[in-house]
Amino acid sequence: MDGTSNGRNPAASVVSDSSGNLFTTTQFEGQFARGAVDELTRTNQVTTEKVIHSFKRTNDGQNPVAGLSLDEAGNLYGTCPYGGSSGNGVVFKLLPHSDGTWSESIISFSGANGAQPHAGLIQDAAGNFYGTTLVGGANGYGVVYEVTP
Repeated sequence: MDGTSNGRNPAASVVSDSSGNLFTTTQFEGQFARGAVDELTRTNQVTTEKVIHSFKRTNDGQNPVAGLSLDEAGNLYGTCPYGGSSGNGVVFKLLPHSDGTWSESIISFSGANGAQPHAGLIQDAAGNFYGTTLVGGANGYGVVYEVTP
C-alpha cells in the first residue's frame, strides 16, 4: 500500500481465495480517497498489488474497517460504516469477471434497519451472511442483520 491510489491503513484481516490471491480493505485513500479493496497476487516470488475497487461514498460505501468474506463462487462481501444512500453505511458485494474486472452491488443502512456496520460478516452453511451494526435499529443500540444470497 503506497498511501495514495492503492489505499492506506489496512486495518482489517486478509482473506485468501482458492488460487492463493489475498484480499484486504484499506480504510483510507484509493482513487476517491474513501478507501479501497486490494488484491495481492504472488508469481515467481514477486508480489503484485491491484486495487479492485475504490469507494466513492456517493451511492457507495466509505472507509471500510472490517475484513472481507469470500463465498464459494469467489465473490467478496464486506461492510463500510459510512456512505450509502443515507450515510449510515453499507454491505457490499464484489463480483469478479473473467476479464479481471469486478462489479459492485450494495445494500444501504437507513438507521431504522441499523447503522455503522464496523464488523465483518460471517457465513452460515446455507450461504447467508450475518453481521452487526454499532447503532441504529428500533432502540438505537444496533442490530444483528442477515444478508441472503
